[in-house]
Amino acid sequence: MVVRRVLEVAGCAGFAAFIFLPFVDDRVVVFSLAQSAPPAIWLFGMAVGIGYLYERSVRQRVSELALLALLVVGLVSLQQLAGTKAAAEVQSTEQLTVVSWNTEYWDQDKDLNAFKSQLAALDADVLFLQEHIHWDNAQDEVRPIERTDVLADCCGYEYIETAGELVVASRFPSRAEPTGNDYVQVVEIDAPLGQLRAINVHLPVHVTLLSSPLSSEFYDYTRNALASRQDAVRTAEHHIVGRQHVVLGGDFNATALSPSTRSLLRPLDVGLVDLFASSFPTRSPLWRLDHLATTSDLHRRCRVLDLNDALSDHKPVSCDLGRSAT
Repeated sequence: MVVRRVLEVAGCAGFAAFIFLPFVDDRVVVFSLAQSAPPAIWLFGMAVGIGYLYERSVRQRVSELALLALLVVGLVSLQQLAGTKAAAEVQSTEQLTVVSWNTEYWDQDKDLNAFKSQLAALDADVLFLQEHIHWDNAQDEVRPIERTDVLADCCGYEYIETAGELVVASRFPSRAEPTGNDYVQVVEIDAPLGQLRAINVHLPVHVTLLSSPLSSEFYDYTRNALASRQDAVRTAEHHIVGRQHVVLGGDFNATALSPSTRSLLRPLDVGLVDLFASSFPTRSPLWRLDHLATTSDLHRRCRVLDLNDALSDHKPVSCDLGRSAT
């Protein structure tokens, strides 16, 4: 009896998560923690519930129909949280590749050749980097990386814009726009596709492993981080609304189950890959924390790239962009 109840709860929790979590306020700590769970967990709960109820032949047909209806609603929710529009798959004579990669406090004094080889293999026309800073163990502090010449030497990036830990490197002329927010970088790029607005973000992580969930410090940290996330989201949205040729990318520190992530991705073209093709951690990826999205006037084909896990705990995300036909 206990096993049956556990299975029922697992199935119901899986359905409820996919139906309700994307729509509840992620500023509420308990909801944000549930939204932070790997989507595969909730999918597993759904699968367990379906399999268990299917095997119970004594269930009335009406219960089975209700379950199927709930499944349909859940699948619709999946499509909504993955994006409201499908990218136009059209051919374009002018294309460019954009890559987003969290380099995890990369130290340029350590394994420089491996890092340069990885950058060259990415072969990006426009490169978004996050956490591209130096962690000084001796001083226990973070310092900006000044040697941007590495990006120029390895890959021919003539135009490099930095904003703290955020970097946008481009093979085309670019100029930075001020944002007033440490988590958001905006760069205008004169690309072959036309004027491209590149928005590079690194949203604050809202769950800390340094405090116990039973302590007040844990919840204080989460509330403060969620407030910072909301501020960064509003800043990014300000630079998206009403614009064309926008590319938004970076480390969101959340999957598309998070409403703050969805609010940024909603005006843009994304796909189901942005929820289930995991990018973190590199060795055993469970979460899709790294995203790239565009406005509908650009079409995109994206993929998560394999990476030597010694270089970073995040996998790069790469998108080939082209101009959509009208």
